[in-house]
Amino acid sequence: PDGKPMIGPVPGLSNVYLAAGHEGGGLSMVS
Repeated sequence: PDGKPMIGPVPGLSNVYLAAGHEGGGLSMVS
């Protein structure tokens, strides 16, 4: 792990995305 947040589609699950590792900031930190 590089300590960076991850966001993207979940393989095998249509229309499901994962946003993890933002330490409480959630999607507000994704640009």
